[in-house]
Amino acid sequence: KHSGEKLAAEFDRITQLYNLKDKLVRIITDNASNNQAAFNHLLLPGFDEYFDDSIDDQSELETNDDDTDSDECDKNQLEIEEVNDDIYGSTLNAPTDQEFLRLPCFIHSLQLVMHDGIQAASDALSSLKKVADLAKLPHTSTSFAE
Repeated sequence: KHSGEKLAAEFDRITQLYNLKDKLVRIITDNASNNQAAFNHLLLPGFDEYFDDSIDDQSELETNDDDTDSDECDKNQLEIEEVNDDIYGSTLNAPTDQEFLRLPCFIHSLQLVMHDGIQAASDALSSLKKVADLAKLPHTSTSFAE
């Protein structure tokens, strides 16, 4: 069984065995809970705030309070917001024990979103199955492929 503790222990054992501890700066995993449990302690300091939805929710509430005047709305749309690049710049520095970062695999995340979207669109599901079957036909016989 792949528990988070076992994965983390094996990761530590292998990185020590091959002297990789100071050479790794990214760990890409799927979104399985065991991978999250194993590698969540490897986030960059301060980077976890970037993924904190409650900060975005609070900012959204503050923005909604400011939208009382239509002229103010127009001004807000034209303002340029400065982005704090300190988070991204710190990932390019020499790695230390505190700078490891576990990232979810983008393609796996996209696949999960697409799967959920297709399942939610039950009306289109039968049409998608028919299209998939048509796409597979050329692989069923050489005469059809020609």
